[in-house]
Amino acid sequence: WQSRLASDPHLVGKTIRLNGRNYTVAGIMPPDFDYPVPMELWVPLALTPAEKADRSQTSLAAIGRLRPGVTVAQTAAALNNLSRRLSELYPKTNAGRILHVLPLRKELYLYTLPLFGLLEAAAGFVLLLACANLANLLFARMIARQRELAVRSALGANRTRLGRLLVSEMTLLGLLGGVVAITLSFSSLRVLRNSISPDWTKWVPGWDGIRVDSTVLFFTIFLSLLLGLVFGLSTALHLRHIDLHTVLKETGRSSAGPARARLRNGLVSAQVAFALILLVCAGLTMQGFSRLANAYQGFQPEQVLKFEVALPETAYPGNVKRANFFETALDGLASLPGVSGTALTSNLPASNVDNEKVLFTIEDHPALEASEAPAADLQIVSGEYF
Repeated sequence: WQSRLASDPHLVGKTIRLNGRNYTVAGIMPPDFDYPVPMELWVPLALTPAEKADRSQTSLAAIGRLRPGVTVAQTAAALNNLSRRLSELYPKTNAGRILHVLPLRKELYLYTLPLFGLLEAAAGFVLLLACANLANLLFARMIARQRELAVRSALGANRTRLGRLLVSEMTLLGLLGGVVAITLSFSSLRVLRNSISPDWTKWVPGWDGIRVDSTVLFFTIFLSLLLGLVFGLSTALHLRHIDLHTVLKETGRSSAGPARARLRNGLVSAQVAFALILLVCAGLTMQGFSRLANAYQGFQPEQVLKFEVALPETAYPGNVKRANFFETALDGLASLPGVSGTALTSNLPASNVDNEKVLFTIEDHPALEASEAPAADLQIVSGEYF
């Protein structure tokens, strides 16, 4: 509607031509409606009498909205009864077939939810490691500031005021970190969108809806405040166990005692260790994401171009015309300069589109009913494909 029809607001009710057939536009869907992905046009299902009578085809999926008060379990029980009745009425095609109910959201994210869950778990683990690393830094800084806090205490500041000072500093530090994180998230999101091909992302439900919205902003601010308060309160509680007068006397004589120096060195060592763990985990996460993005490259995609052709049935009604068209197209493409080979396939490698299912029989084995016969994916290719 936007790219080919100039976003015509008066298009509803008009006739457009698709694949040699005229269709009347009944409505324009909102931009966030993309079910099933990645469709852009929806036409009425018009089955011929022969197609309606063919019970061996299982290429259609049913979708419906439950009435108020009806549960998924009740619907599943009703469909189980329907499956049994169909098996009794049509044993050749429906024997052993069971109708399953799946919530739409679960069906949408059936394959992508584990990936997103893994990424969220990795992000949470990185956050925990960063918090542990920050805790070591703060406690090391707390040791370095003991003389300052002791001087403030000697000048009349009680522990409550010192605790409020530490909590305020940590909260401000957390808010600054949240602002930096929000700023970086906008640029990171742009890099992520530009680094993955639309040919892949169009199959990911909700990909276009990934954005830094108000929910993300509020959650980031809340998490920043929470972490600032937690670290501030933990530092203030740690202050209660320190004798500031003793610290002031010790620092007046020497820079630090051996025990305090060992503690500080231990915190620095722990900080370096946590930083290395954080770096390794981030590297493993990026490596795993890269492997997932390249999981289907069991072939050599370099210097390979692809395009899809859908022939209208009105112009090419028979298989002979279709075969002649593709043979002519292959010969024309092969004669182009710089082209070393051409081939045809009914489905591209590593495609998310399911192949056609066909039933087959094994030689010297008895023929089985359609419901029990083995099935295999069928992919049609030309002789130059391999």
